[in-house]
Parts: sequence; structure tokens; C-alpha cells
Amino acid sequence: MNPKTRLFLILLAGMAGVLSFLLVDLKALLALFPVPAGTEIPQVTPALKLLSLIQPTILLSVAVLIGVKLASKVGLSSPFG
Repeated sequence: MNPKTRLFLILLAGMAGVLSFLLVDLKALLALFPVPAGTEIPQVTPALKLLSLIQPTILLSVAVLIGVKLASKVGLSSPFG
């Protein structure tokens, strides 16, 4: 299988985990933090939830790219061939 196709399949599978972060209730999570009296807790908007996906997406992409590039050099293989 073409390495680019393999990379795409691995990224696609990993993105399911990143997208599952959209299911997290950020408002309840923020309520768990101790906040001094009088401090305003920011509102959780859909834009904030989408922006929170940027970092894990970049980290996943870099990790998969490094793994695909270095796997053959250390003798690792995948079930895809």
C-alpha cells in the first residue's frame, strides 16, 4: 500500500479520537476549577469547542507523520503491509 494512503488511513482513525473531544461538557469541566469569588467564568461557545481541536489535530498529524517516516528504519510494520 502506498505510504501516503497508509498515512491518510491512520490519520482518519486518529481523528475519531480527536473529534470525540466535542462530546466533553466544557461548562461542567470549568465549574470544577476553584475560582476566586467575583471572577467571571467565560462562556463556552461552539467556536471555542472547535478551536480546542486545533492542538490535538496538529499533535496527531506530527506523530503519525514521524511514525510513518521512521517505522521502516527501526523495523516496524503495520497490518496494512
